[in-house]
Amino acid sequence: MKKYIFTTLVLLISLGHAFSQVETEQLLIDYNLYFVGYSGKVIVTTLTDDKHSLQTIQRNINVQSEPGVVENITENSYIYKDYIQQSMILEEFPSITLSEKLNNMTWELTGRSKKILNYACDEAKTTFRGRNYIAYFTTNLPFKSAPWKFHGLPGVMLEVYSTDKKVKMTVNTLKQGKNLGKIKNPFRKKKRISWEDFKKKYEIQQKNMIQMLNSSKTGSGTVFYTDRIDKITEMDKDRDLTYDYVIQRYWKN
Repeated sequence: MKKYIFTTLVLLISLGHAFSQVETEQLLIDYNLYFVGYSGKVIVTTLTDDKHSLQTIQRNINVQSEPGVVENITENSYIYKDYIQQSMILEEFPSITLSEKLNNMTWELTGRSKKILNYACDEAKTTFRGRNYIAYFTTNLPFKSAPWKFHGLPGVMLEVYSTDKKVKMTVNTLKQGKNLGKIKNPFRKKKRISWEDFKKKYEIQQKNMIQMLNSSKTGSGTVFYTDRIDKITEMDKDRDLTYDYVIQRYWKN
């Protein structure tokens, strides 16, 4: 009897180890991100499987550390998408972690197509938070994946750009294989807020800065607005302010 129990335990442990070693099919894509007004280099690396994805946004920035001395620094930020929960988590500012739903874009096929990296791609268009976008995606890969906040197309997005020519993301390299990397949620221990709550914080920040400038002795000053890809307030739209959280510019006076 003891021998039977021992054999059973060994079998269960072996099976558990075997299941833990199951190879997962993944897709690894590097995108180049171009943003008008930003001179640094931005690479968006997306690692995807059938359950979730993790994007690493790497930006190289030239910073003047002291007069006459310019240093090149690299900064990373992340976007985590959970396809099971249909949710997305990202950093809007270093102190704010934002949680959004994935299915928040409505796409329309245009009937046009082209090839990218030898993959046949269909063209689709959408409007999202103040901008119109054209995207090309392929259904010849067994995944659904897209950079930044984009989602909702039945395939892998290889290129997307705004019709105002201010934002563009294009695939640089693409690799499909087993266990290309680990996909973990980097925001598990961070407090999150909704998009609606973030908008309220952003609007208050804008109003406070304008009020501070108006009440200054000189009555003048310079405000460097946070560049955004997705426009938040009517002020953003009126002044044609733009953003990607990759490119952070803070209020100054």
